[in-house]
Order: sequence, then C-alpha cells, then structure tokens
Amino acid sequence: MTAQEFLEFWQQSGLTQKQLAKALGCSQSAISEWKDGKRDIPRKALTIIRLMQENRQLKAQLEMSNAALQEPQGAIEIRNVGETTQKRGET
Repeated sequence: MTAQEFLEFWQQSGLTQKQLAKALGCSQSAISEWKDGKRDIPRKALTIIRLMQENRQLKAQLEMSNAALQEPQGAIEIRNVGETTQKRGET
C-alpha cells in the first residue's frame, strides 16, 4: 500500500489520527510516518486495513440490499374470482 493509498483509506474511514492508531495498534506518529511515506506499513496493520475496507464494502452492500427490500414493488391487487369474470348470459 502506497502512502497515497493509505491517506485515501484514512480519509474515507472518517477516523481521527488517534482513533486510527488505536484501531491499528500503533502510535499516532507511526500513522504520520506512513502517511508521509517515511516508513513502510507493517503487515499486521495492512491486514487490519484490508479487513476494515472489506467491512465497509460489505456494510454498503447490506445497506443497498436492505433499501431494495424496503422499496415498494408495486401494488398487488387481489380479487375474488367472481369479481373479475362475468357470468354467462350477462352483458
């Protein structure tokens, strides 16, 4: 993950530097160094970042599915058979 990709992830996460550091199990200064490209991101932190990204994608998919289920699919009209057909001999 490049420094730019990390920065984009951080911005999309909506977390503060302190919150992100806590989530990734690192110091705030490490976050700054990763953002600036001064230090490589450790494998453990990369794994957590990828899991956070996947979680965000799954959450978005779930929200879309829930929204689709809540949308009305059109009215279904139910009638008795006698109401929808004419009897023989009637005009």
